[in-house]
Amino acid sequence: MKSTNLNHFGYYAFPPIAAIVLFGILAFLSLQSVRRSASATAKAHRAVATVRSLVRDLVNAETGQRGFLLTNQVEYLEPFHSARGLIQQDIAEVHAISSELSVSMPLRELEEQIQKRLKQLDKTVSLKMNGKSPDALDFVSAGLGKETMDQIRQLTAQMEHSLRSKITAGVDEASKAYFNAIATGVTSLVLALAAGLWLKGAWLARFASARTCPPAPVSRPNSPIR
Repeated sequence: MKSTNLNHFGYYAFPPIAAIVLFGILAFLSLQSVRRSASATAKAHRAVATVRSLVRDLVNAETGQRGFLLTNQVEYLEPFHSARGLIQQDIAEVHAISSELSVSMPLRELEEQIQKRLKQLDKTVSLKMNGKSPDALDFVSAGLGKETMDQIRQLTAQMEHSLRSKITAGVDEASKAYFNAIATGVTSLVLALAAGLWLKGAWLARFASARTCPPAPVSRPNSPIR
């Protein structure tokens, strides 16, 4: 009898329980997608900030160089030297983030232009230190440094555009995944409630049917004639 009841319970309960488990898995996968999208978006935001920091550090290096060229005071080279170290850190961070996000960016070309600009700054500082101030000023007046910085700003603008597109796509993906997670979670809850009511009704109906059915007659063997 117990085995029969268990079989009936499995027959009634398996479809709704399977549906609840399925929607629960879908909700979990949607939440995982939300986490991945949020993580990628945060990394893209950090990359944008790092790209902007690259340009800012280069400007700081130029400021130190110009201050030294104008005053011949070594103290002005402090931001120049500190900016060089920060630039290398920024380049390494952008490389790491771009590989994680699989974003196509002109990193190699940007790095070449940055190294080119740093060499130009080094050259003017070296000329000034060696007592060749007119040559250093002539080199600055030639406008080569401005051309290089214009190239750097153009490349960083392209990179920022690519990262902004990645951020927009990540936000859209996260929004869709979040909506799917909410929808599947609510569906699972509704299914759980409906399954509970359905199982309760099925068992009550079976119990009522068992009470109203008359017991089956018991056959007795005929007594032998004596």
